Amino acid sequence: MNAELSIVNEDGLKVESPNQYGYIAVKGNMNMSGYYHKKALTEKVMQSDYIVLNDIGYYDEEGYFYFVSRVGDIIDVGGHKIAPSDIEQAVLDYEGIVDCACVAINTQDYIQVPLLYIVCSNDNFDISKLQNYLEQHLELYKVPKEIIPIDKIPRTATGKILRKSLTFSPKS
Repeated sequence: MNAELSIVNEDGLKVESPNQYGYIAVKGNMNMSGYYHKKALTEKVMQSDYIVLNDIGYYDEEGYFYFVSRVGDIIDVGGHKIAPSDIEQAVLDYEGIVDCACVAINTQDYIQVPLLYIVCSNDNFDISKLQNYLEQHLELYKVPKEIIPIDKIPRTATGKILRKSLTFSPKS
């Protein structure tokens, strides 16, 4: 109410087709007029009376808007942009997974790949079966390079994954 939502591309142009990822932009009387004494930052986020958020989303054919991920969470695998939530949803559909978090890591070749942390319902969980399942249910570039079991996914008080606290040094 009293606001207009839009999806814009990297050039700030309105995305006209449904189901296309872009930046969520908000326009309305409640918008700020800018950051105090920060002209460059204001110009970056204020575009044509819209505030362009650091959030990725899309809208569907019925006009409903969906939040996908924060910009910093997006994984760029060889030009393919991956929202960690896409991988996480597939993982959570697998029996025996209690919780999970997907993050980007850089290989020694400075290429980003998805890495998956999982919380399993039992100690006998077969990670290779999960890996095979993901290979069957995800595009190949979305399949995590490695799957690491942990005791608990770090989250904020509101339940958001603390991705930056999940650190890893790749083997290869």
